[in-house]
Amino acid sequence: EFRRVLFRSGVRLDLYHWVPGHTSGDLVIHVPDQKMCFTGDVTSNARPEPTLHAHKGANPDGWIATVTKILALNCDLYVSGHGTMENFTPEWLKTRLNEATETNNKVKAMVAEGRSLGDIKMALKSAPGPASGNPTYVEVAYWNALLKPKK
Repeated sequence: EFRRVLFRSGVRLDLYHWVPGHTSGDLVIHVPDQKMCFTGDVTSNARPEPTLHAHKGANPDGWIATVTKILALNCDLYVSGHGTMENFTPEWLKTRLNEATETNNKVKAMVAEGRSLGDIKMALKSAPGPASGNPTYVEVAYWNALLKPKK
């Protein structure tokens, strides 16, 4: 976990990096006096599910932990790196977190049952892959669940 406090032109900026989520280098900037948070691509609303860059250290458990900490900052305004501002509200972000957590838990349970990626994607009605060729949230959650050591 990383936290640094800076002051620029009298404005306090709290910089955070908790754990790898969207990538291994997620940086969140909180402006506490304005109750504003710049979340970068962590909370993009440009796709129907969170975008995780597996080749850059993305981790669905880390994404969930990071967004949970972002919401704990209790901001009135969140500014994302992608998407529109019209529907980017604290309520939308809470819903996104809940849906991603539920999906991640379902993927873990299905991996434990020995189900294939294709079967899981069909069962969860996974969003199609983005035009960029990056994997979907379900795909990254699947790979992450496969790599986790069994307890």
